[in-house]
Amino acid sequence: MRRKFIGSLVAMSSAPNDTKTLFKNCGTCSQTFAHLVNRAYKHREPMHERALDPLAGGIFREGHQCGMLWGACLATAAEAYRRCESLNEARALALHASAELIASFEDQNHSIACREITGVKMNSFFGLLKFMIETMVKGMDNSTCFMIAEKWTPKALEASERGLQKDDGDADVEPPAYNCAALVASQWGATDEETVLVAGFAGGLGLSGKGCGALAAAIWLRSLKWLKEHPGEELPMFRFPAISNMIAEFKKETGGRMRCAEICSRHFASAQEHSDFILQGGCQNLIECLGNRLN
Repeated sequence: MRRKFIGSLVAMSSAPNDTKTLFKNCGTCSQTFAHLVNRAYKHREPMHERALDPLAGGIFREGHQCGMLWGACLATAAEAYRRCESLNEARALALHASAELIASFEDQNHSIACREITGVKMNSFFGLLKFMIETMVKGMDNSTCFMIAEKWTPKALEASERGLQKDDGDADVEPPAYNCAALVASQWGATDEETVLVAGFAGGLGLSGKGCGALAAAIWLRSLKWLKEHPGEELPMFRFPAISNMIAEFKKETGGRMRCAEICSRHFASAQEHSDFILQGGCQNLIECLGNRLN
């Protein structure tokens, strides 16, 4: 059963919007939105936020879901963990809230894919160069990503809280037990909290069917491990062999596919459908492959 939550985010939509300043300080869209959501819930986790950097650019610059979503979903899942007594309930709530965040972002931007929004292939030298030149010409404050981030901030905070306020009237019904992203975390020996933090990534992030959430979870966990092993250092954003090799092995396992709906040959209409798929052995080899790459 969910713990009764006392209080709420105070005047979220009317709070001062310092997103552009934070974006400059954080350096990536993914870290920025984890920071924003964590701050709104008055519970900062700087290392968790920094470990999201490689998900910027749509999963290590692959162009899939915008990093703002990965950051907002992980921080919202952290709040789900604090509000719930059951881990299964927290994971299910994190997944539900992620879907709310995706709907909000897509409503504003008509896409959740970094490449479609920016028109840039950030995993190529010339694409990244083009992006940097365009940013310099427009000025950072007027760049596409900065403008989207500033506009979406109040909506993101509202969607986060809306997702966490899901009616729990069916408290006697046990929430779905299986979650691809959480299983990857469990295989690595992650904490209970960490399995909840990545739970919203399942099914291609909030069951959207886009870039694989299990892969994103593995990347975040590998980055977190690196930060713990290298205190005070910055993540190697452009040359990170552990992540590059992980993605290469992932693509080998999937025949080059990175989208959940293509890998699974289906969309999941609910957390229960996703749980049943995993219980029946769906993506088992892929989950094991990703879990092994973390060690």
